[in-house]
Formats: sequence, C-alpha cells, structure tokens
Amino acid sequence: MEHEKLEELNRLKSFYVSSVSHDLKTPLTSIKLFSQLLQNMEGINPESVEYLKIIDGESNRLTRLIDNVLDYTKIEKGIKEYLFVDIELNNLVKEVMASVEYPIKMEKFDASVNLCAEDIYLSGDKDAIAEALINLISNAIKYSRERKKITVSTEFKDSYACLKVEDEGIGISKENIKLVFDEYYQIKKGKSNRTRGAGIGLAVVKHIMDAHKGKIQVESEVGKGSSFYLLFPLRENE
Repeated sequence: MEHEKLEELNRLKSFYVSSVSHDLKTPLTSIKLFSQLLQNMEGINPESVEYLKIIDGESNRLTRLIDNVLDYTKIEKGIKEYLFVDIELNNLVKEVMASVEYPIKMEKFDASVNLCAEDIYLSGDKDAIAEALINLISNAIKYSRERKKITVSTEFKDSYACLKVEDEGIGISKENIKLVFDEYYQIKKGKSNRTRGAGIGLAVVKHIMDAHKGKIQVESEVGKGSSFYLLFPLRENE
C-alpha cells in the first residue's frame, strides 16, 4: 500500500507540473508577442526598446525552463517522441547562438564559435539538439562566475559529428562527473551552497543523446572549467 501511495503521488505530481507548465506558456507567448510588437512601433525611444528586449529575453528564458520541465515530464512517462530529419550541424549552431544572445549579453560573457570548415550532416531531431546545446550553454553561464568565457565548436571526431561546449567555470570533481546526468542533481558551488535551478537540464541532454544513439563525454578540472562533447552518428551516406 505504501508503494501504491507513492506511485499515485508521483503520478499526481507529474500531472500537476505538466498542467501548470502548459498554463504558463500561454501568457508567456502573449508577453513575447506584445513586446515584439512594441519594439517595432514607430517613434518608440531607444531606452524603451532596450527594456522591451529585456522582457523578450526573459520570456525566452522562462519558455526554455518550462520546455525543460515539460520534456522531462514526458521522459518520466516514457512518451517523449523525436522527429528525425536531415540536419546540417553548423547552421543549427548559428541559429542557437542567435537565440541565446540575450543571456550571454546580460551576463557579460565572451562567447566564441569555432565551426568546422566542412558541412556536418546528421539525422536528428532539430529542436531536441538545439535544446541540448542551449542547456549546455545555460549550465556554462550558471557555473562560471569569474572567467566568463564560452566556446562552442563543431568537428568530425572518429565516426561522429561532434558538438563541443567549453567554459572556464568552477569545474566538476572526478567523483561528481558521473553524477551530473542524474535527475535533480546540482553541482555544489561551495561547501554548502548550490546554484539555483531544477537540476534536470543535463538529464534531458542525456536522454536526447540516448535517443540519437549518440554519446556524451565530459572533461573537467575543478577551478579551471569543463568541456562537454555531444557525439552524434553521421548519416549513413556520409
């Protein structure tokens, strides 16, 4: 009976989180729409435009957080689906970097992109891969407080298409690297403090990579930063 009660509570929790998240997306969509309309109005002063860009950027950030929760709820239920299409990885990176321009600017980060000279084609879910990259960039921002530098790279690595995100943040200890993909796990910033967040971003990234039959690798040193590698199988005709 105890087990059944816990299962029911877990089911109700997932239902509640999913319902609330869906309800939050509707007003966020309206806020974003009106902020963009106001930005395009004639005669609006530059200072107001800057404030509206902040509203737009924060709306995007909240939307990404909600999407993470909704995706993780689907993963928990085993109903998360992916739509596989042909993707050119360099173009996807360019689109993602444009979408995260606001948080990078607001947090005063130096972000650089090193794209492979050749086009990199793979079969995957474009939105899911973009979400994985955004989660890694968000983590790099969250865990970098002194040296604010992020580098996103693409390359061929063995028989894989490699997407790499490097930072110069607090780093991850060897004993914690194997834990960072666990649900609700968060890296400690100090002896007792944790960075705020839901702790599901990397769990979502891991699920995305598993669904793509890919790999995720981490190299990190405490106090020097971390490098995350997303390795996707190349298209069969490559």
